[in-house]
Amino acid sequence: TQELSGEIGRVPKIRRKFKPGKQEIHVLVIGESTTRHRMGLYGYSRENNPMLKSIQDQLYINENAISPHTYTIESLSQTLILDKNDPEEQFSIIQMMNAARFETYWISNQKPVGVFDSFITTIAAAADNQKFLNISGFHAQTPYDEVLIPQFKKILESNQSDLFIVLHLMGTHSSYYRRYPKEFAKFTGKPPLTGYKGKGVYEMVNEYDNAILY
Repeated sequence: TQELSGEIGRVPKIRRKFKPGKQEIHVLVIGESTTRHRMGLYGYSRENNPMLKSIQDQLYINENAISPHTYTIESLSQTLILDKNDPEEQFSIIQMMNAARFETYWISNQKPVGVFDSFITTIAAAADNQKFLNISGFHAQTPYDEVLIPQFKKILESNQSDLFIVLHLMGTHSSYYRRYPKEFAKFTGKPPLTGYKGKGVYEMVNEYDNAILY
């Protein structure tokens, strides 16, 4: 915890040009268990990214994005911790933004404590402000990710500092049908891109695509 506290550790000195009167806001959204092969934005035949598709000319879409590992803890540690292969020089993206004099926030729809959660919470602990809105594991019925939106708006409305905000979603964790309200159950029937047959398989794929749509 000390190494990631934001006070201890060899975080480099960061210089950046401040623009008087102009607030900087950077937002990092961390999704979970979502593959680009099932996203309409990347060419999947189902339109489950309609809002992103509507602004795709404003986006930089990385066609070669892949996860650095096969499970969440290691993926996020490799993504959020810089110089991971050198223990003497490790620091997180949160510590880096603290050093650059941003007001940092970590707003999460994941539970803070658990075998799959505690390490990520340690990274989040370096943020100036942390809020966890969920106490249930990913196999349970959890709050929908929209619970993050009021918190996000509140930060934007109440803070004039330069901001770095992390929004950590529950995303498309199984069980997929628990990740979206009923009005988002758009996709039914036989889904594309599945080599397996059976009602249970079709339902699971449809639920995953609906979760991405939500």
